[in-house]
Amino acid sequence: MDPLRLVDELSRAIELQDADRVAEVLHPDVELHLYSGQGVITGREQARAWYRESFTSRILFEGHAEPDAESDGSIVMRGNVRWYDESGLRDRPGRWRVTFRDGLIASITAEET
Repeated sequence: MDPLRLVDELSRAIELQDADRVAEVLHPDVELHLYSGQGVITGREQARAWYRESFTSRILFEGHAEPDAESDGSIVMRGNVRWYDESGLRDRPGRWRVTFRDGLIASITAEET
């Protein structure tokens, strides 16, 4: 699948808060390094469980980002992310680098903005 289409599918799944749909676009060995994650989330099933828990246990978990293709084949998403955790409301600009393998998302890494 086209990388931009994969990222669009991921964004739509997050908007719908559908953890199973998120997992469909992730490589089985995906690695997620997210602003709201506690450490590295490794593997499709761990990612599915993390998103499912986040969608159901947080009052707010949302993000919006626009993709830009990079010369190395990755896509950089720039936007905003908001979530509640034990420290209260988090609202910050975000930048995520998305890489691909075998027609799926191989990694998502939150970068400093």
